Formats: sequence, structure tokens, C-alpha cells
Amino acid sequence: MSSKLIAIGPSKYLKDKMNWLDGGVVSLSIIEILMTAIGGGGGNLSAFRTVRVFRTFRVLRVARLLRALKSMQVILAVIQRSASSFLYITLLMFVFIFIYTLLGM
Repeated sequence: MSSKLIAIGPSKYLKDKMNWLDGGVVSLSIIEILMTAIGGGGGNLSAFRTVRVFRTFRVLRVARLLRALKSMQVILAVIQRSASSFLYITLLMFVFIFIYTLLGM
């Protein structure tokens, strides 16, 4: 977070809402680590423990990047169109395995 803040500057960093989420999660995580180190892992940090869920939202930033790449959109569209073919091939393979299982018995 700090390297990105230094690289693009505070004004440009604060324009993007995903940076707000990222900065908030990182800041709360640092506060949680400091409070745990100072307080010795006390039980009154349960509010900070629920913040750990927000760390998973940082992963969603990758999905945002995928939308921006035109070539990745083409690849995802092809995979989506061919999913029904994969379903038919899977069912056909299941039938073959089922038949050979019955013959083996």
C-alpha cells in the first residue's frame, strides 16, 4: 500500500475507491497486529478479528483487472461457450465408466 501511495501520489491514490478499501483493510490489519502485540492477545479484540473477512475482498481486485483486459474477456467468453460441450463429454465419460464398471463385476 505504501509503495503504491508513494508511486502514484496521494491525490491519485485517493481517487480510486478500491484503494480506499485496500488502505482501510491494511490499516486495520496493522492496528490489529499492534494491539495484539501490545495487549498480549486479549479477548477484547474480537472486533478486529471480524475485519479479517475484509481481507478476502482484496482478492476481488483481480476480477476487476480481468474485466479491463480485452484478450482475457475473449478467453473467458470461449470458456463459457464451451462449458456445455464439456458437460456432454463428462456425461459421456461417466456412462462409459459406468458400463465398464458393470462389465467388471
